[in-house]
Amino acid sequence: MVIRLLRGVLRLNPLHLAMVVLSTAMGSSIAASLGTTTLQVGDRIAHELRSFGANIVVEPAAATAPSGARVSPGHLNEADLQRILTIFWRHNIVGLAPSLTAPATFSRGGVSERALLAGVWFDRRLPLPGQSGKLRAGVASMFPFWELEGRWPGPAQEVEAAVGRALASRLHLGVGDSVTMLAGGKTQVLRVVGLVRSGGFEDDGVMVDLEAAQRFLELPGRVSRALVSVVTVPLDTFGRRDPAGMTKREFEKWFCTPYVTSVARQIESTVPGSRARPVWSMAEAEARVLSRLSILMVLLAAITLAAAALAVASTFAARVMARRAEIALMRACGASTAHVVLLLGAEVAMLAAAGGVTGTLLAAFMVRGLGTAVFGTPLALSPMLVPLALGGSMLAGAAGAIWPLRRALEVDPAVDLKEAG
Repeated sequence: MVIRLLRGVLRLNPLHLAMVVLSTAMGSSIAASLGTTTLQVGDRIAHELRSFGANIVVEPAAATAPSGARVSPGHLNEADLQRILTIFWRHNIVGLAPSLTAPATFSRGGVSERALLAGVWFDRRLPLPGQSGKLRAGVASMFPFWELEGRWPGPAQEVEAAVGRALASRLHLGVGDSVTMLAGGKTQVLRVVGLVRSGGFEDDGVMVDLEAAQRFLELPGRVSRALVSVVTVPLDTFGRRDPAGMTKREFEKWFCTPYVTSVARQIESTVPGSRARPVWSMAEAEARVLSRLSILMVLLAAITLAAAALAVASTFAARVMARRAEIALMRACGASTAHVVLLLGAEVAMLAAAGGVTGTLLAAFMVRGLGTAVFGTPLALSPMLVPLALGGSMLAGAAGAIWPLRRALEVDPAVDLKEAG
C-alpha cells in the first residue's frame, strides 16, 4: 500500500520534487568532493611544502655531544649518505643536500670580508637502490625559491663559485668577476658564475662544488652536515612521544608511520656517527597547516549540508502544507502517526537517494576540477566518494524533513477537513 501511495504522491508537484533532489544533490556533491579532497590533499600539500626546504638535519654526533664527552670526529662520511636511501621510508625522501663549511676570507680590490665557505651539491642525480629511477639531490631542487642570477657552478669546478647577494654587494662583485679566497693558509682565485639571494645566511657566504671544497680544505669525502627533505604526516601527540618509553606495539606503530621524528630516528641509525634532528619549526608549521585545512574542509562540508537541509525543509514544508487535507483524511481513516511518518519519510528517502546518485556524479567532476585548479593535476576518484555523497544526501534529507514531519503530525483531521470542505 505504501508503494502505491508513493507512486501517486511522486506525481504531485514535480517542481517541489525537483527542488528537493537538486538541493540534496548540490549539498552532497560539494560535501563529498570536499571530503574526498581532504583525504588526498594531505599528501599533495606535504609534497608542495617540501619546496620550502628540508625538514631533517643530519649532523655529526660530535656537533651535539655534551661538553667534555668523548666523541667521534666532527664530520660525516659523504659515502654514508647513500644509506639514507635504504631506510624504511626511502620512497618518501624527495631531497638530499650535504655541505662542507669552513670560515674563509674573501678579497677583491683591497676590500676583504670574513664569510662562510660552503661546498655543496648543486644538482646531482642519485641512483635509488632497487629502483630504475634517480633522486634529484642538491640545493637547486631543495630550495627552488632561491633567486639565482647567472648559473650554478659546474661539478668539480674548483674555480667557480656562487656568491650571496649581500656579500657580493659589499665586495662589489658581479657575474664574471673574480674574488680571492684565503682559508687554512691556502689561497684560491674563484670566478663568480652566479649570485644567490636566499633570504638566509647564504646571502653572506660563498658556495662552491662539494668536491672542490673537499680538495681545497684537504677533507676528501667529508661533509659537515646534510639536509634531508622527506614527505611526512602531520605530527600529533603520539608522534611527539619519546620512543624509549613506548611498548613494543606502540614502537612498531610509531616506526611504521612517517612522522618526521620516526624518519629522523631511522636516518640516525643508518648513518654511522650521526645525529638526525627534525627542523621543528618546519614540522610544527606543516602540522598546523594540514590540521587547520582539514578543519576548514569539515566546516565547509557541514555548512553546505546545513544549507541543503534548510532548502529541503522549506521545500518539503510547502509540499506538506499543500497536502494537509490528504493527511487529515488519512488520519480520519485510521492512519496512525507511524503510518504518516512512514509515508512522508519514504518519500524524502527516495528523493534524497536520487539526490545522492546525482550528487555522486557531480562530485566526480568537482574532485577532478579541484585537483586541476589547485595542484595542476586531477585528483584520483576515491572509493569513498559514493558513500560520502549518498550519506551526505540522506543526512541533509533527514535533517530537512524533521520540521515538515512535525507540522504533518500536528494536523487535526476535524479542523483541516472542515476547512477543506
